[in-house]
Amino acid sequence: MEVKLIKTIDGYELFTQGFLKGSTNHKLIDSLNIEEGSIRYKLSLKNCQAIERGYDLDELINGAFDNMGYHSTVTPHEEKQFKLGYRVAFREALEILGDKKFSSGQLLNAMDLVWQWMNGEDYGCKTLTEVQDKHIQSLQQTEWDVEVEMICPHPEDTYVCGIRYGCDEDGCNHPKQVPYLDADGCLILKKI
Repeated sequence: MEVKLIKTIDGYELFTQGFLKGSTNHKLIDSLNIEEGSIRYKLSLKNCQAIERGYDLDELINGAFDNMGYHSTVTPHEEKQFKLGYRVAFREALEILGDKKFSSGQLLNAMDLVWQWMNGEDYGCKTLTEVQDKHIQSLQQTEWDVEVEMICPHPEDTYVCGIRYGCDEDGCNHPKQVPYLDADGCLILKKI
């Protein structure tokens, strides 16, 4: 099932055909499920951040440690120190790379916004700061097309499901798949 993940001020929300289907605000989801009776899902903040960034920092840290190949000679304290150092270094690298280069199209858009502001064209900005904020916001992605992981509605009955719908270890062909939830009861999302 393809849906749109949108970053908001309070976290992330999941929409399908314009309707709210999930949020990282678990209190909101619980209250809506009780009040309206329709099913809305909780989203994992970590999963949403991984989609936004394009990586999961914890997976990168664990992968780097695993690639070092000397687990048996490292104490738990040394492992913790390594992972902390990796996290700090990675964030430092991101900060250094934060001064990214912009395309000519983005620069032309910025100049166009300033030109409109200088000429008094009304497009919602009254000060130069508002023009800058509007342009910066236009450069930051706040929406992603994602896919909800789905599973067979009765995985314990693989024999019947396999005969009837052709489900096997490669995937489920059941016409009424259900969303797959993680251990915390949150939807599992994948970036498309």
